[in-house]
Amino acid sequence: IYPLRDHTDWEEAHDYEKTGGKLSYESPGEYLRRVKPLNMDHDDKHIVHHFEKQMEKGEKLDPVAIYPDGEPNGRHRAKAAQKLGIDKIPVVTWPKTKKKGGSVVERALVVVSKKA
Repeated sequence: IYPLRDHTDWEEAHDYEKTGGKLSYESPGEYLRRVKPLNMDHDDKHIVHHFEKQMEKGEKLDPVAIYPDGEPNGRHRAKAAQKLGIDKIPVVTWPKTKKKGGSVVERALVVVSKKA
């Protein structure tokens, strides 16, 4: 079981509900497929090992996240959970942000409505 910290103690994403975020559970592999991969260089392996030890001790951790711009937070924790055989991890996600100005169709509608 992923040792989840109480959400009022999360370092980040503690206000996920107020900002349009959603908490769900998925396998570490699902999460890792959705985000940019780790290099798994010496530093990454060291960090993953550190999180494995924390999880084995039952130390509470924040959920992993995917922010509106697609940036991940928690790849090392997800990899550690995967290595330990943890089936599900908590994942906070937000709807993707639209590019400034919206789509071409949305911008065209704004221009047409201003002329009317």
